[in-house]
Amino acid sequence: MMKKTVHDEKIRTMRLLREMIKEAKRASHRRLVVTVNDESDDVIAFLIKAYCELSGRDGMSMVYVTYENDSSNFKSLIEKIDELRLSRENLNLKSYVYAESDRLLGTTNDLIILDMSRGARPNDIGRLVETVKGGGLIILYNLSLNVDKHWETKLHRKLTVPPYGPEDINVRFERYFIRKLLETRGVWILEGWKIIKGELLNPPKSVRKKPQIPRESRVPRRIHRLALTQEQCDALQKLEEVAHERGRSVLVIISNRGRGKSALLGLGAATLLYLGAKRILVTAPNREET
Repeated sequence: MMKKTVHDEKIRTMRLLREMIKEAKRASHRRLVVTVNDESDDVIAFLIKAYCELSGRDGMSMVYVTYENDSSNFKSLIEKIDELRLSRENLNLKSYVYAESDRLLGTTNDLIILDMSRGARPNDIGRLVETVKGGGLIILYNLSLNVDKHWETKLHRKLTVPPYGPEDINVRFERYFIRKLLETRGVWILEGWKIIKGELLNPPKSVRKKPQIPRESRVPRRIHRLALTQEQCDALQKLEEVAHERGRSVLVIISNRGRGKSALLGLGAATLLYLGAKRILVTAPNREET
């Protein structure tokens, strides 16, 4: 009877997780899945398989991030993926360590898995989560909901100077982080195949509105037509205004990730060349981001 109950719970969880992925992709919303123990490789492998099947395409960009000199969890996950007969080449699953998180800035991923066995620096979490596109999945692997002790990261080690030791570090951020996971809708928490937290939100389907091209503009219409959002069209108009101001001007563009800032830079460069610019210099923190 016990085995049947466990099996039924697994089938129910698998069904709900597939529905969660469907609604996330339909609405172009991201979803965050937390597994609270290290015996969840089969759950994560299922999520990867379901995501690929529901996407209906190969070449998914998936990233696994772990700690330096510790690839045991990644190897275990690969074994589970092989058991499901998923092609690793089609998955495009790459492994990084947290120290390389800056290398992933500017990339766009379908799915990212963060090994949280020892926690992670807030900056790393912020960088990595924001690389996942709308409709994608963020998985926090082996995150303990018990916050009676601090995480073990390079940041925490730097915070301890004599006469203080690791036991003197407070756990304010850890408590805040866990509390937000428990409070926020769109977050699923699983212990094995048991759902601790998670609900289907049934959001409306994402519909992209066609941007309105201004009637009077020196920006060529063929450039405006390449803009996918109204915000990009508005920014091109603002660029035209700035380009005709006397002296030096600065135009600062900010937005959440995935809103088309990089594409806008290309459209903006084409616009400036059309308006008479002779030389355009592009800079970035390092070559990999240009």
